[in-house]
Amino acid sequence: MVDDHKHCIVCGKATAPDKVFCSPSCEELFKAQQKKMKKSRTIMLVMFVMLFILMFVVTSLRGGTAVTSTPAAGGWNSVDSWLGTL
Repeated sequence: MVDDHKHCIVCGKATAPDKVFCSPSCEELFKAQQKKMKKSRTIMLVMFVMLFILMFVVTSLRGGTAVTSTPAAGGWNSVDSWLGTL
């Protein structure tokens, strides 16, 4: 039978049941990865907010609509008649 054990969450080596990491180097590597992921999430969130603000500003400068003329303004009799105007 195999003794009770866990596996290191970084490298997968067997460790004591009360430990999460097999060595201090794996623990440092894990902390570095967590820090990098947190930085990446923050950058993505900032980029998303900036894109949203940019879209809002561009839409506002255009008068509130992204399309200047729509088939709905004159009504749709058929798709063919609308496509003929293109």
